[in-house]
Amino acid sequence: MALVYELRENDVWPSGWYRGTISSVEETEGKFGPQVKLVIDLVNGAEERSQWAFCTLPTSRRHKGYLWYTQITGEIPENTIRLDNLLGLDTEVRLDVTIRESDGAEINTVAGFRRPKATATADPGDDLYGGVV
Repeated sequence: MALVYELRENDVWPSGWYRGTISSVEETEGKFGPQVKLVIDLVNGAEERSQWAFCTLPTSRRHKGYLWYTQITGEIPENTIRLDNLLGLDTEVRLDVTIRESDGAEINTVAGFRRPKATATADPGDDLYGGVV
């Protein structure tokens, strides 16, 4: 059986806030050990695409995964975090444009999340961390 894939290019979207939905949460093996991979389905007007975000396992309140969880859910967990609770949640995602070291290409990276606002657009200068530090 032949496996055939259609290749597509993801255009780099300008830095800013975009609406999205968490479509997948997985534990994967990264360069420095276990990590969490979030897949977010993003919408930018008529354009749609998936964006991946990686972080270390949220084993303390100082980890990015803990911060992301609080930004997406608005909850401050006591002792445990159920990452599967993120599945299907609507969120706003802050994308940045960075340069990939391996080939110098511009790519989007996830800088943070926040709970969706009632309005469809947001000021790019809004608080990136939603008051959670």
